[in-house]
Amino acid sequence: MKLRIKSCLLQFFKTEVLHLFGFILLITATFFLQGCDLKERKTTFRFATSIYVGWMPWFLANENGILQRNAESEGINIEFIRGDYVETINQFAAGGVDAVTLTNIDAFALLIGSGVQTDVVLISSYSNGNDAIVLRNTFRDIPLNKIKKLALVEFSVSHYLLDRFLEIHRLPYSQIEVVNVSDSEIVGAFASPDPTLNGVATWNPIVLEIEKTMQGKRIFDSSSIPFEIADMLVIRREVLKKYPRFATALLKTWFDVMKLMHGDNREKVLQKLGILSGEKSGQLYKEQLKTTYLVDNLEKALTEIKNTKMRTTMRLIESFVMRHRLLPTPPPRPWISYSGDTSKAYIHFNDKILATFSKVDERFYQ
Repeated sequence: MKLRIKSCLLQFFKTEVLHLFGFILLITATFFLQGCDLKERKTTFRFATSIYVGWMPWFLANENGILQRNAESEGINIEFIRGDYVETINQFAAGGVDAVTLTNIDAFALLIGSGVQTDVVLISSYSNGNDAIVLRNTFRDIPLNKIKKLALVEFSVSHYLLDRFLEIHRLPYSQIEVVNVSDSEIVGAFASPDPTLNGVATWNPIVLEIEKTMQGKRIFDSSSIPFEIADMLVIRREVLKKYPRFATALLKTWFDVMKLMHGDNREKVLQKLGILSGEKSGQLYKEQLKTTYLVDNLEKALTEIKNTKMRTTMRLIESFVMRHRLLPTPPPRPWISYSGDTSKAYIHFNDKILATFSKVDERFYQ
């Protein structure tokens, strides 16, 4: 009898232990699957860019599958978004995209005001003549102090260029009346019958089009303010902190395309870049590259993101932003932080991502 009771008790405990073990296993599996599902939801990232000579390599990377290949190597997906320039920045500020390309001027003017904490992970190029002030043919020989009216995209890089032109030539800001037009209206404004309009301030390829087809005369361009207008890749800080592999995939992509642009098939690559930008051939794109300083290798990239000259440039941009009251309620300082700064501001030039990347991916030293 005792043996029978003992056997029954043993069977009971074995059954309950198995049930308990099964329950624990079920709960563990549930949490694991939920974790996998959460991880899956967080491994698709959105990257937005727009048509511009310095950003066309991103378009080629998407077209050729380079972007997705590098994303897959990091265990993630990247959704490539092409849009109008200001629209992509607004999407980034609103949290609709995780990374975007923009200039240092617009980063200051459009992102600080929105309160978005942003890290610059790559300075990909500089305008070295792509942005210009072009006079109409009837005003080709007008003295600089007689220029009274220009059409441009107000508060854009073109507006910054105009302010720097006035500063360098010691002319008053009030001298020139600004006619605010969109970038799609610049050519039409230049050709308008308004006899008081002296010209425009704009960027390539519009500058080249105006010079070639409308006999415009360039009187000032970004080569006169070297390394001031920077084209950058930025990522939302909370995304970068949690998912640095997203930045790694983008950096791999940029340098992969740079290698293609300097490789044996360079001419075909440039032609493809031109076609992607809306040309029938790559000739116009090659002309724009002449006035673009591409950060085309890792050594340059590390140098530029740590370059102390950027501090001076950003102070000039700050003056521009404050003069035009682009920040209705300025946020607490510091607004910008740099390599070596212990605290991170709204915009941080983050050299650590590139430095870490260079150690992991030594193929880019070659």
